[in-house]
Amino acid sequence: MAKILIVDDEKIVRDLLRTVLESDGHTADEVADGEDAIAANARAAYDVAIVDLILPRKNGLDTVVELRKQTPGLRFIVMTGALPALLDKNRNMDEMLGPVVKLTKPMRPTDLLRAVREALGAPVA
Repeated sequence: MAKILIVDDEKIVRDLLRTVLESDGHTADEVADGEDAIAANARAAYDVAIVDLILPRKNGLDTVVELRKQTPGLRFIVMTGALPALLDKNRNMDEMLGPVVKLTKPMRPTDLLRAVREALGAPVA
């Protein structure tokens, strides 16, 4: 299973994501902002980073860009609840971030697990 980094400023969201991921056999670490994500990624090897776009200290877009430079093979799931249309319509974001799986909050556990499988390149049922 995958080692996953969860980056979200809301503890309840991090806890929920971690619980769902761990119940599916993954291991998960969690941090509250982009700066902590970059530090955590420097210490550990992750397969996937789940990054909220709205974060304190370093926004999600900048966090993904920096994490991708730090670890080129890292896969990403970006999520937001603030502006769901942003995930679907912003071509500049796609060009800036490269390949990412997109999720809108709130999400169902099955949506999260499907996104993880997609990010890892597994067939999506």
